[in-house]
Amino acid sequence: MMGIVLLGKYCTRETAVDKTGLIYLAETHNIEVYLASGPIFEEVAADEAFQIYYGQVRTELQTFADRSEKLHLLPILATFPADQMENVDHVIFEAAKTYTGLIASAIEEVQK
Repeated sequence: MMGIVLLGKYCTRETAVDKTGLIYLAETHNIEVYLASGPIFEEVAADEAFQIYYGQVRTELQTFADRSEKLHLLPILATFPADQMENVDHVIFEAAKTYTGLIASAIEEVQK
């Protein structure tokens, strides 16, 4: 079995990965959980303040992932140009297909 968790507008790192949340569920129910950043506007991703924030978030999430063989932090930041975005963190349908493919490929790499 596998599960996918997407961090984004409504699911923060605090609610997605806590001491009794995803790690507990993954291990209790023997499922693989994959943490992935949502798609992001390329100009936001290029901003130095965002890069610092993103690095801090990934470091924190990695500490959780390191505590369980069932919890995986995917090494991907999918960025898109303005014409493929609805807003800074939501893509249009065609870009969503691309994003989904990137996530699937990243999961396949983890499973090797």
